[in-house]
Amino acid sequence: MNQRLAVWLGVGMLILAGCQSGSGSKASVGKDGSSEKERTPPIQDAINVGPGDLTAYSTTGPRRPVWKLQWKSARIKPGEKQNSVGEVSSASGFLYPENDLPVPFSAANGSGDQARGQLFLRENVTIFSPTVKATLRCDLVHYDASAKIVVAKGNVRISSEDGTVSTNQELWATPDLTIVGTKDEFQRLRSPLR
Repeated sequence: MNQRLAVWLGVGMLILAGCQSGSGSKASVGKDGSSEKERTPPIQDAINVGPGDLTAYSTTGPRRPVWKLQWKSARIKPGEKQNSVGEVSSASGFLYPENDLPVPFSAANGSGDQARGQLFLRENVTIFSPTVKATLRCDLVHYDASAKIVVAKGNVRISSEDGTVSTNQELWATPDLTIVGTKDEFQRLRSPLR
């Protein structure tokens, strides 16, 4: 019986060896001479989706929205973190400062991480504060909802009825644009120990 088992195992090994890729079987070669691997389409590295939205909520205190990101189309990569969205086109939405009016924004592109409260806006970014009736325009915004800080970079301009301030540097602001300044100025103005 041990001899029979050895014969069956030997035959099984030969069959398995014949099934390995690269065994030279003609079934794996196409009419054009390409291998099966060359003819197999690549796995899609991203999924394109249509219109949608994502809302981030506060992680401390009572649950309330801190921002909402809407888009006309998005590109989501498989395996991306849950509660996040890949690159979106035609981004718009609202920042929600505590106890204040919603602050509308728009941008050509954006992305968001709902769990961490992080929002990124790129290209032709506009944020309008109904509280102070001011408009912030720039190339890039990073909004950290937990810290309640908007960091604007690249061709930064703030316009209001009082005038316009322009800089190519970065400016920091509260989401309602009531405090705006360079990083050092912003931290000094926002500090409780004035």
